[in-house]
Amino acid sequence: MNTITIKNQTLSYLGDASMLLCPMTSFLCSHRVPEGVADAIRQWVNGLDSANTCVVCGNLTGEERLVRRLLVERGIPVVLALANAIPDDISTLRLSSQEITAMQSGHMVIVSPVTDADVKDPSGKTSAARNLLMIAIATHIVVGFMTENGNLARQLLGVRNVTVLQSEGQNEVRETDVQRVKSNANRMGWTIYKRLKEGRPLKASDSSEEDISESSTEELMPWESASKANPVSSVEMRQLLAQYLKLADIEKPSLLHSLVLFQVVKYYSNFADFNFTAFFRLWGPENLRQEDWKATKINEIWLPSLADRVMSRLFKAMPSRFHEPINKDEQFDPQIAHTLLDEALQRAKKPNKRLLQRALNLAYFERNSEAIAKYRELLGKDAPQQ
Repeated sequence: MNTITIKNQTLSYLGDASMLLCPMTSFLCSHRVPEGVADAIRQWVNGLDSANTCVVCGNLTGEERLVRRLLVERGIPVVLALANAIPDDISTLRLSSQEITAMQSGHMVIVSPVTDADVKDPSGKTSAARNLLMIAIATHIVVGFMTENGNLARQLLGVRNVTVLQSEGQNEVRETDVQRVKSNANRMGWTIYKRLKEGRPLKASDSSEEDISESSTEELMPWESASKANPVSSVEMRQLLAQYLKLADIEKPSLLHSLVLFQVVKYYSNFADFNFTAFFRLWGPENLRQEDWKATKINEIWLPSLADRVMSRLFKAMPSRFHEPINKDEQFDPQIAHTLLDEALQRAKKPNKRLLQRALNLAYFERNSEAIAKYRELLGKDAPQQ
């Protein structure tokens, strides 16, 4: 069987491989679907541009087979992705006469991530590998239906350009709809937090029904737990944060919102391609909780508060002859710095030297001679020279 590598994915194929070099849309769908999904699928297929579309779909569910049939009927090129090795006798795939004609005319190609010819039947492992292949090689993902926090939702966690035709509970009209949406957003938020915290890939074998909630996480900020050994990559981190910030129904301020910020500022804010100031502006400086301003004492050692950690990182974006910027494209935001600094000064009965030095640096940045004189006097001989 022939093999080809696309976007670091090695796959076997049968048919015209040139199709695989075109921009592709992948169709995925959960196994159990409610009524109305088939109508949503037909509407989507009917709206496709047959002259500029190539769709990757599977062979495991009725919805996947429906999509393939509709695509072939409209003359849209199809990539059939299998969860087992491509059989020597393709008649075992039970292709329709139209699909066989599409194969012969170069409008259909069969692919599989399974290169071992002895793997003749799909399994949970190969099905997950097929889904990941379809996600990796596509520029756009269309999901017929998926359950919240199910295996498919977890595989798509952090993936951009995903369109869901119908989601769980979409057709139900109940008085608790608003609460359900908030609950779903909350579960997804905790899933993203867990991914950032653990710093390891989610496995296809992970429970699809796992419910991550406040009661299943630590009640304090996670600096009391073991240090992270393997943060997620910069690209995945930014994708996860983009997905988190789109969860409009996340409660703010909240423990979850603060925990996500802590993971970012503690483990990810020094990535050279990450604009922390822009992220914190979207996160919302007004969303800091009362607890986020309090330092924590662990084993006789005082650890800085979350707000202090954020200020420390924000001030690293200030132009200075004493340090190089972490991200050269990141612009120091004096307004946000003032918001946090003024609040910290108001809360402190006796501001420490670090806080006063930040205030003096900000006064120098703004060329505020009155503030410069004030904070130089408070710092005395420890006042930094500019």
